[in-house]
Amino acid sequence: MSTLQLPCVQHLNSLSKSTGRPIVLASASPRRKDILDKLNLSHKIIPSTFPETLDHSAFGDAAAYALTNASEKAKDVYRTLSASSGSSDEPRPLLIISADTVVVTLDTHPPTRSASSQQTFTILEKPRDADHHRAMLKKLSGRSHAVVTGVTLLIPSNSPSGKDSFRLRSFQSTTVVHFAKLPDPWIDAYVESGDGSDKAGGYGYQSLGLFLATSIEGCAYNVAGFPAHDFVVKLDQIIKDGEL
Repeated sequence: MSTLQLPCVQHLNSLSKSTGRPIVLASASPRRKDILDKLNLSHKIIPSTFPETLDHSAFGDAAAYALTNASEKAKDVYRTLSASSGSSDEPRPLLIISADTVVVTLDTHPPTRSASSQQTFTILEKPRDADHHRAMLKKLSGRSHAVVTGVTLLIPSNSPSGKDSFRLRSFQSTTVVHFAKLPDPWIDAYVESGDGSDKAGGYGYQSLGLFLATSIEGCAYNVAGFPAHDFVVKLDQIIKDGEL
């Protein structure tokens, strides 16, 4: 089986191994785990318990909302690990990776990969039940929408005196998805499959929802919940800047 050996990922894996400090994914998403596995990044999973109940209307755009959720998830896991390391010999993490993905319908502006230009928008998160799921897909049917992911990299202090300090490095990625006009039987079949019930926007582009979209603009992995290219670019820059 072929394996990927990106220099920035190799550096991080080596640093984690030599220091005994783990790289943590603050998410239970199997899709995010799969993407990190494809990048050959060694990591352990400690899901965040941060409740995603922030008021959408308090944010000027969807990117700000997703970035806030991502940073709060990372800090939540950091606090959990800090509490446990205080009473054990467990080392502090080397890096905590968190993400939040939302599907955004634009009410007055055409979709754009520049999330900052989204002025009037509706955020679609996970469907509450089957009826809500159908309504969500009907809203997306025949229209274009944006998938916005906020990613936060939390870097704990390397100094014993800075035990409770950390740095946050965040970015957002936006992909525009063009949906086909979906007949009701297609929507019903997809909802009944259960595939989209645990996903933002109510569909999985990378799974059984493969027939829903006609095309996309931007990173396909972003639609799956984690923008692989932008993550590697950010990680590479952080290492070159001497932060890891």
